[in-house]
Amino acid sequence: MICKSILCLLAFGISLLSAQLCPLVLPEGECVSNSSPCPMGKIQSDTFNCGSSTLQCCYTPAPEDLPEPPCGSRSPISRIFNGKDVLNACKWPWAVQIRTRLSGNNDPPGLSNTYQSCNGVLVRPDIVLTSACCIQTASLLNGNRPANESLLVIAGDYNVDEFDFQGTSLREKFVTVNKAYIHPGNFKKDVTTFNISDLYDDLRADYNIGVLKLEYPVDLGDCIELACLPSMDDITNLSPNELYSLPCHIASWGRHSTSVDNSVILRDAPFNIYPEPICNLIDPSFRSGSTCGRTVQGSMQGVCSGDDGGMVICEDPNTNKYKLFGMINFCKTEGCIAPVGNELVPISNLREQSTMSWINDIIQGNV
Repeated sequence: MICKSILCLLAFGISLLSAQLCPLVLPEGECVSNSSPCPMGKIQSDTFNCGSSTLQCCYTPAPEDLPEPPCGSRSPISRIFNGKDVLNACKWPWAVQIRTRLSGNNDPPGLSNTYQSCNGVLVRPDIVLTSACCIQTASLLNGNRPANESLLVIAGDYNVDEFDFQGTSLREKFVTVNKAYIHPGNFKKDVTTFNISDLYDDLRADYNIGVLKLEYPVDLGDCIELACLPSMDDITNLSPNELYSLPCHIASWGRHSTSVDNSVILRDAPFNIYPEPICNLIDPSFRSGSTCGRTVQGSMQGVCSGDDGGMVICEDPNTNKYKLFGMINFCKTEGCIAPVGNELVPISNLREQSTMSWINDIIQGNV
């Protein structure tokens, strides 16, 4: 790219030989006045003097060079009904509904040929975190084909049975999936070998974490935002007492009792996260890559089938940003965990350095 040469030559008559070139490693570079912003989608590489003016070279960045996008903020909340039904559709703007194509249907996944199956969390405009179980089941129901061919993601949703409007514009965004990833610690990373008996294997709960790369980024707005991911400080320096005292919530479209279908409305409940040693002390059967917690006493909200992949989101008291510390880890096709008694809610743990490194590699395009 010889944008520097051309601009200098046209503006100041400097010879082509004496003008500087944009680095060859930036083939999409273009030069603009240093007083003007780089075009949308490009970032500044360097500046250089050209006669009496200063120019800058703008280029399309590699994923790892992109700045961290804004995350963890949400619209003002109106009110909550009895701590259960979320009356403000924008309360959890990073919650996404995931739908699976019906078995035997080969058409591209859409509203008419999919069913509400699990939950996810938007952490980048084109990246959703969900459960490995969600990906495995979608593949199994569609002849062990790649799960991305069978999944539909809906961002900005609130009521599954109704279209939600923001003014005259449809709030929901419907996006298909480009590629699905399963945590390397999970027992069935290869969905082509997943079978019906695996649906009932307790090993499914080991590192029950999946990542969906969307076909294209969704537009962010008041009712579609990004959840923050844990920082290295959250992973290494958060004490057990600090973790337990964080104001956290779970939210999903799963069942709220064994006698009903999945909820049509996004439901939430206050939640306390327990440190991993306490989880293992109370219940030694807890799976690898998991921690646990309980819904706050009095919330009357348990966890049931259909809640898998639902967010475990906590507000950082220092920044007032919401961070995704885990996801509900409940692969079972039926049953509930009661909100009272000694039963703990298993959650897939994002506060592991190896897990976050794997997720960040996918975000940066290194996997």
